[in-house]
Amino acid sequence: MSRRLYVFGTGHAMVTRLYNSCFGLEEGGWFFFLDAGGGNGILQAMEAMDVSAARVRGMFLTHTHTDHILGGIWVVRAVGHAILAGEYQGDFCVWGHRELIGAFRQICMAVLAPDILAQLDGRIRLLEVSDGQTCATPFGPTTFFDTGCALVRQFGCAIRAPDGARMAYLGDEPIHPQVYPYVQGCGWLIADALCLEAERQIHHPEHSFHSSVKETCQRAEELGVQRLILCHTEDTHGPLRKALYTREGQKYFHGTLLVPDDREILSLQ
Repeated sequence: MSRRLYVFGTGHAMVTRLYNSCFGLEEGGWFFFLDAGGGNGILQAMEAMDVSAARVRGMFLTHTHTDHILGGIWVVRAVGHAILAGEYQGDFCVWGHRELIGAFRQICMAVLAPDILAQLDGRIRLLEVSDGQTCATPFGPTTFFDTGCALVRQFGCAIRAPDGARMAYLGDEPIHPQVYPYVQGCGWLIADALCLEAERQIHHPEHSFHSSVKETCQRAEELGVQRLILCHTEDTHGPLRKALYTREGQKYFHGTLLVPDDREILSLQ
């Protein structure tokens, strides 16, 4: 059965030409979201890519920054409407660490309508996870882990599919030593690369605790990653970004390097 990654967005928090970085893992027509961006742009991306809320089985949110958590509110609203319309099968689960789930619940309570709120802790479940905890998710056993973010508590996840394939997602955090056990030798890694190394003095990735393309590719190469997907980038290069990032990255990473565009669909086979 085919397994694909729907790239809803690839940009960092303050982009204007891209949507914020977030993804949908798809297999057999069902979806598991990895973050949801910062607004209802997630609904536009879902519509453009023919992803109905009725087919979304779960969502993992990495941290409480606006460009990762606020789109999740729109996903909950869309799923809630699908449940009320009788179009949704089963329960919808949102995974995140304790602080995130607490903040997410507060936002939901403040902005969602009563008929949607009535589904919280029923068919819409907000599930707290701890560092190193493994849970059953729509794509197989998933281990959640602290990424070592210095600004705000952030979790990543490592997913093991039924066929043994491994994918790690780090949100927008660099590859710190504490996540090496989850990244080492993985088949797929989705990781932050804010800018080209030559543009460090323009974008200052170190000030916002992000990485350049060179840094991410070097670390992934050292850890034996097989396929690397770069995201959470600046948007100043427009259509040249893919070629520029690929050219720099291939100097340091010798596996398969992917620099997707928004609304691109990648095969994970």
